[in-house]
Amino acid sequence: MELVFPSHKSGKGIYSKAKKAVPSQIVAVAQEMTDWLDERNGTFIGSFSRAYAISHSQVADEPWNMFVVAKEMTEAPEKGDRKHTSKNFYFPARVILNPEILEAEPTIKRLVPLRKLTTSGEMSLVSQEEDIDNMITVPEGCMSFPYRATRNMKRYFRIKVRYQYLTKVLGLTVTRSKTEWVEGLKSHMFQHEVEHACGKNIHFK
Repeated sequence: MELVFPSHKSGKGIYSKAKKAVPSQIVAVAQEMTDWLDERNGTFIGSFSRAYAISHSQVADEPWNMFVVAKEMTEAPEKGDRKHTSKNFYFPARVILNPEILEAEPTIKRLVPLRKLTTSGEMSLVSQEEDIDNMITVPEGCMSFPYRATRNMKRYFRIKVRYQYLTKVLGLTVTRSKTEWVEGLKSHMFQHEVEHACGKNIHFK
């Protein structure tokens, strides 16, 4: 398996959508993709040495609407590790099927620390909510274009998504559905991979 220019030959040109992923058909392919991603991470050619996710459209001529994610996107950090502590950073599985973006608010609220002078003349630290723009600019690369530099992309910081994933129940592989709000890197990845499934990419729209 190797990365190729994102292909969508099952429709009309590269602007067609990938086919809906049917779990019973993709288990073996999904396993091959995760194994390949684990083997290749750190040894990709070109400008990027690692990948957070790979779309099926990047490895197949007739793609399904699915992508696989790196181990660190599913494994919580060790106790005391402050990296990616957000509860909505992690995916519940390595294989993500039929991802959809349901909603993106124009603004989001965040807590801003403020110093406040008390009546006794002492300074105290308080938090105050303020509205900020949900659309931000992030540097983004694509593993299918290894010799192109990152591009500054407009992405929503926080979005509401729905997808399916594979899990084991009594030794059997079954499908679960999940709807959640995601933010940061997970949100940016999700938007990038959904674009692949729709026949788009960051360099040629």
